Amino acid sequence: MEIPSVNLTSFDLDPSFFDTNATFVELESDQGSPVTPAVVVISVIAVLGFIGNTVMLIALLMGYKRGWSNTDLFILNVIVIDLVVVSISAPLAVVGQAFPSFPLGESGCKAVVYFPYFGSVAVPMGVLSLVLNAATQRVFRALCPRWVVYTALLFIWVVAIHVPIPAIVHATVTSLQTYGENVFVCWTVWPGDNKVYDTVIFALFYALPFLRIVRIAVRRQATGPAGPQEGRRTDILIIIMAALFVVMYLPFYVAHLCFSYGSGYDTMALISVSKVGQCLVYLNSALKPLLCACLYDRFRSAFIPGRGRDGLAGGTGDRGTELGSL
Repeated sequence: MEIPSVNLTSFDLDPSFFDTNATFVELESDQGSPVTPAVVVISVIAVLGFIGNTVMLIALLMGYKRGWSNTDLFILNVIVIDLVVVSISAPLAVVGQAFPSFPLGESGCKAVVYFPYFGSVAVPMGVLSLVLNAATQRVFRALCPRWVVYTALLFIWVVAIHVPIPAIVHATVTSLQTYGENVFVCWTVWPGDNKVYDTVIFALFYALPFLRIVRIAVRRQATGPAGPQEGRRTDILIIIMAALFVVMYLPFYVAHLCFSYGSGYDTMALISVSKVGQCLVYLNSALKPLLCACLYDRFRSAFIPGRGRDGLAGGTGDRGTELGSL
């Protein structure tokens, strides 16, 4: 297939170029050295996040011989989602920023477009499901049936997998002539108005979870904490996870919406914001294992001989503790 060529220079930049919802990757590609601060930061975060989430995953899998509680299952789901973010999405972002000309071809372009959308859907849904599970336990003073938990986890993955499909259908690699050199960029060329798609994603997967989390936090302040000490630590863990999502994903969504609605004249400022937003997004996925190591007793117990594999780290013995959440 013949790739169209577009003449792009610093003097004849067409603002409508940026109205096609180009992904962060190709807009952030630097024309100088491939070792940029964003590349270094995201690479370090990705390595640390991969190690932390892998250790957390192994601990959860090996430490609960008698099975997982509902909270364990939701935390396990969050860890798996974060592992996808730091092990697939982050390396693709690094490749996109490290090379002035996009090197991965059409299939790689679709992957580069797909996984940021996947993370922006799966991460908030995973965190919100954990908060809602804890809130439900506090309201009804009973655990959710296990089939409800499995249904919720399946729903999260089905939605997160399918939402990015419209974006990757229109993702393509385009040849651009800039500063006398022919480079390839990966972007999403929407046939119509891309603003609707990005705005709906923002409303459903950031604004609504944010409002729901705030409402639950306010209600918790009114009712006060409950349950044993371990349950209160789990409360703190869930609240911090929710707060991290709210704070660290905001620049990501703001930059994305600005690219959709902007004119293109403030491109450099938006690129700076989007770089910071990307780093915060990956940092959010890398910090959760550290939080679990500090606040989640059932995670630590997996490394204590005689505790994790004897059922004290999960199963029916944790019923009282789990009901203390939120």
